[in-house]
Amino acid sequence: MLRLIKYPYRKFRLLYYKGVRGGIFSNIVYFRNILNGLMNPRKVLSDYFFFRKHKKNLAEMKISDLKETYDGQKIPKIFHFIYMYKNKELSFSEAISVISAQHFNKGWKIIFHCYEKPIGPFANLLPKDIIFNYVENFDFYKFSQIHHTAHKADILRLISLQETGGIYLDLDTICVKSFSELRNFPAAMGIQAATEASAPKLCNAVIISSMESDFIKKWLNEYKFFRSKGRDILWDFHSGVIPFRIYIKNDKLVEILEHDAFFFPLWHDLSRMLLKENSMKYSKHFQNNFCFHLWNEFTKEDLKKITPEWINTSKSYYAHISRAVLDTSSFGKGNKK
Repeated sequence: MLRLIKYPYRKFRLLYYKGVRGGIFSNIVYFRNILNGLMNPRKVLSDYFFFRKHKKNLAEMKISDLKETYDGQKIPKIFHFIYMYKNKELSFSEAISVISAQHFNKGWKIIFHCYEKPIGPFANLLPKDIIFNYVENFDFYKFSQIHHTAHKADILRLISLQETGGIYLDLDTICVKSFSELRNFPAAMGIQAATEASAPKLCNAVIISSMESDFIKKWLNEYKFFRSKGRDILWDFHSGVIPFRIYIKNDKLVEILEHDAFFFPLWHDLSRMLLKENSMKYSKHFQNNFCFHLWNEFTKEDLKKITPEWINTSKSYYAHISRAVLDTSSFGKGNKK
């Protein structure tokens, strides 16, 4: 476990953490967001009612579908996934992500937050007891306008965790062991190690949180200062830098795991260490991994090779894990060679 983060980063990066928001500038951003919201009252109001409905749906699940997941530990046995697409086929690697979570965590519930059920042949591989929670598109979170789908997913995962607790996973992950030993933290995240082109930060592809977490509450509160328009300099400010700063100010709210818990290898080494035919030789470096993040924004072309045929024949480390995971699924039973 990492108690004090000492990863090196260049001096100008300090501004990334300390100087982007504060004092008068904060108030300007906040009041600008309020003014923008007041100019779009109907949309702000409709989105407000969507979030009320979303929270109500989750509250009803806690009473019925999720009741058995609350067993006295801080983190309930719940996985959250988000799929914000319509009429889009689920990829094979995305199906493996969900299957792997349940494979290594028997008896856990899976909530799949989506606009509509995913389609395509691989959607049929999803666990039969998966819980679909249908959400709506929105443009405002309170008074802050949210432009990009990825940022909307960022907010949905935090609200869902705040309402039910559990573990959020991106669909470009694959689990390799149980998360049970992490269930007594009030919240936990993994460090995303620094590279030459980036500062260290927390990555929200994996978030572990108790219900009504103070950490998540503080994080959501920061969205009143949200101002990214999409793929800009503030792209990951609220998803990576803000939780890092909350941790720095109060490290009792969240436990920070080393970079190799969820986010090793990084995107520039992902293909070499997981997908290449000789990647099994790197397995000794993965003893601390609970899961792998596949960084699909950077590795889309590499991930296209993940097909049933490739899984069945490849000697890569990813294929090795996938075959073990799929062995108990309908795919595995019907496609062994």
